[in-house]
Amino acid sequence: MEKTNIQRKAQVVLGPTMSQAQNALMQYEAGTRTVENLYQNLKDKVEMATKPIPAEILEAELEFINDVEGCCKKLEKRGVQIDRAPFDELIIGAIHSARQAEQGHRIIQFESIHNNVREMVTHQNVICPKFTSLSSTTGRIHASQPAIQNWPSALRRTLKSTDASMKHTYSLDFTAFDPTVLAALSQDQNLITDLKKDDFYLNLLAVMSINPLGDKDYRSSVKQLFLASFINGAEAEIFIRRKRLPISKEDWQAVIDRYSTAQAYIETVNAEHRATGMNGIELKFRHNDEAVFSKFIQAQAAYIFKKILLDVQYNEWYGTYEVLLPVHDALIIGTKTEEEVHSVTQNMSDIFNEITSTDIARVKIEKLSMGQDDDHENMEK
Repeated sequence: MEKTNIQRKAQVVLGPTMSQAQNALMQYEAGTRTVENLYQNLKDKVEMATKPIPAEILEAELEFINDVEGCCKKLEKRGVQIDRAPFDELIIGAIHSARQAEQGHRIIQFESIHNNVREMVTHQNVICPKFTSLSSTTGRIHASQPAIQNWPSALRRTLKSTDASMKHTYSLDFTAFDPTVLAALSQDQNLITDLKKDDFYLNLLAVMSINPLGDKDYRSSVKQLFLASFINGAEAEIFIRRKRLPISKEDWQAVIDRYSTAQAYIETVNAEHRATGMNGIELKFRHNDEAVFSKFIQAQAAYIFKKILLDVQYNEWYGTYEVLLPVHDALIIGTKTEEEVHSVTQNMSDIFNEITSTDIARVKIEKLSMGQDDDHENMEK
């Protein structure tokens, strides 16, 4: 138990500052070294936080990690039911289409999903994915056995609660989640204003004076570019050229200029190789790390989302809904009534706004149910 706590403390302190190799090494050594050697070895191999962490903050984070893992275990035990007939029809149809198009990678992907489900589903058509937030340096929750977050969205429409009283299934997804977290961190007023509009990415097209009706890929293109440039640290010009996006360098400069406060914040974090997270812990990144801000903001997004998940799951005791799955930045829930979903989405927005001291969170509601309009094209998403 003491070694486990050391491992968790290291992950709390270091989080996204660690490389995948260091993270794996830490987990391996936690099971093979003495407590004293483990402490010393971790200090030698990884740069620790630049400031001593107050005991109350560290203990609060350890309790938070334990609560998240407890939530994950509860979801594993609960499981989720698959509507097998539409699932099999969709996946078999997708495999057939991929073979006709000679898309080898798609064939492998869909066959792997199909085989995994057949191996893991119970006779009651229930699967119990494994969930954890400890397998990622950024702390995002991942599912495995099977990896449901990697399924095409059409397949997730075949999932529902194992509780027959939960008659409705919804996906509750934050709109432009990472840009919203960036706005909260940087306090860029232009970004905050634009995120309150109906469609953030369509608004970006307006900033660049581009007609969204001119090309069906414009919205998708600008979304890819914003996330690559502002969140993941990619060179915009190189990304535009490599992806052959219908956006010019000059078009994109208009966006950079509009969100100059956010851009300055990103540049400061990257230059100083340090930043203080929303949990009050200052992280110091390695000087040769080329993805400083990407790791930092993803860790903050993960922290916020896990806070929301814990609160939403805690309120299940009212008995009118239950959390089925966390998928990326969305929650899939089952509800007894259609009205209940609105109180859950309001709660999600309120928690985000409380954590970030903003009022910019927006949650999109999508009802998950198989219908006439579902076809194999949805398997591309």
